[in-house]
Amino acid sequence: MSLFLMRHGDASFNASTDEERTLSETGIRQVNAMGCWLSTQAERFDLVCVSPYLRAQQTWQKLNQSINHQGTVHILDELRPNASADDTADLISAMIELHQSRHTLVVSHMPLLGYLCSELLPGTEPKLFATAAIAKIDKKHDGMMLKMQLPKPSPD
Repeated sequence: MSLFLMRHGDASFNASTDEERTLSETGIRQVNAMGCWLSTQAERFDLVCVSPYLRAQQTWQKLNQSINHQGTVHILDELRPNASADDTADLISAMIELHQSRHTLVVSHMPLLGYLCSELLPGTEPKLFATAAIAKIDKKHDGMMLKMQLPKPSPD
């Protein structure tokens, strides 16, 4: 099982609320680059979960141009920036089991993603995610998390 945790691309601060922030031109380029990388990592994604915030939704829409996901996309309040990492880890794990997902993609925010890595990789410090960065966590059948990769978006 592979779990891909992605932070949204770079976003503009030109919005009345945090929820309404949109991707910047830099963010769009970052997401396009990461979409190319992501398309080489899995034939298809069995489960996709995305934050309800606009910049995360836009990140997903751009990514999907590269990976062409045809299934359901789950919009989860538990993926907001300051959600409980413990609760979110439990929810994602339960959804992976329910959907028998081999390849799962989550698009969310900092600081949640950093803390979520700590929940999923016991004994590790929270990770810092650059905008549009993806952590790939591979899991064995015994429930042990094995490794984490943080590909870097291509430079502007």
